[in-house]
Amino acid sequence: MAQKKAGFVTGANAKILIDNVTIAYATNVGYDVTVQTIPIEGIGRYEVWSNEPVGYTCSGSLTVIRYTGRASSSNISKTAADGNAIDKVTQADSDRNINEHLDPASLLASETFNVKIFEKTVDGETRVIEIVDCRLTRRSGNLDKRGVLMDNYAFVGILAGDADGTAISASESGDQDLEV
Repeated sequence: MAQKKAGFVTGANAKILIDNVTIAYATNVGYDVTVQTIPIEGIGRYEVWSNEPVGYTCSGSLTVIRYTGRASSSNISKTAADGNAIDKVTQADSDRNINEHLDPASLLASETFNVKIFEKTVDGETRVIEIVDCRLTRRSGNLDKRGVLMDNYAFVGILAGDADGTAISASESGDQDLEV
């Protein structure tokens, strides 16, 4: 019985990446995938004929326990030496950072990012979900007298997919060629 491995993704065995950068001390991440529908109605019938899809949206939120460079140099191992603020996440293949999504002077030049959640096991890592082409929409913080500073971020994405081997694609939806 002790040799059996649990098949649950928990906060203890999850790894959260933003643009392939591991976010240290992320305490929770949530996401929503929504398909908007409208009822198709007809004269002489009380019930609807069908509910037809008209839109697809992805959104989510992320909470991070903040630390500074001073904390990382003294007692937190394997972390960024200058803290974990969102401006420390440099986007892949560029020197831009995610903080540009919240900077009015850089909004139009900002680039999208991907959010990935992995399960860590003794055999390696397995992708659980990925949300592609995300943009930050909100940042807030919370600090109480006996607690630590928590940064809360909200984001929207274009497409989300699970890691069950079934690709989710938007290639049949207009001129997009997206796939997860």
